[in-house]
Amino acid sequence: MRARVIRPAFGESRFVIGLSATTLFLFFAWTIYMRYYFQYPSTLDDPLVPPYFKQAEDAKPFPKTLDPSQFLPGEIQEAYSIAREMPDVLARQPSYCRRPAMPSLLHCFKNLEATNCEICVEEARLAGQLIHQGKSAPEIRAAIVQRYGVVSARTGRLIRGR
Repeated sequence: MRARVIRPAFGESRFVIGLSATTLFLFFAWTIYMRYYFQYPSTLDDPLVPPYFKQAEDAKPFPKTLDPSQFLPGEIQEAYSIAREMPDVLARQPSYCRRPAMPSLLHCFKNLEATNCEICVEEARLAGQLIHQGKSAPEIRAAIVQRYGVVSARTGRLIRGR
């Protein structure tokens, strides 16, 4: 007696093929998104940081930041002053505030969003202090990454830092 082979129905095969294709599509879409959002270095051993401009010229024209004089004296006014005075430096710094589509720290100061974000204000103030100490933009970026951490490519969460 021969064993009978049961073949799946045509509809079941289409479902499995469709599910597989959808899974592959979602995997590749997520990979492309992660590569865009986090500037992947050449190896995964390098820290992954949020986006920033490597050269100030790449960020031009700089976004217009809000006038610092519209804020009460204090940390927020200081941060907006730094953004207005040093746009080339802040454009080359990552923003750890986690708002979507922030290509650099400078872009956090083009509207009122930074007034509600302690991280943006702290980052700008740190950049201002370090630039007055004679630090370069890459040195400032290293200090910001050391303070706020690196981001996991798999989860998008901080793996080191605060």
